[in-house]
Amino acid sequence: MNFRNFPFDKQDLAIAIQNKSLSSAEVVYVADPALLTQPPE
Repeated sequence: MNFRNFPFDKQDLAIAIQNKSLSSAEVVYVADPALLTQPPE
């Protein structure tokens, strides 16, 4: 493992979300900006 850039390294995380009863043409996922904000330090 390479920890040279820790703790400033970068990670990518792919997340797949699907609805079991509706097709992709029938549903839209939208991020809630209120849940994505981070409190100031």
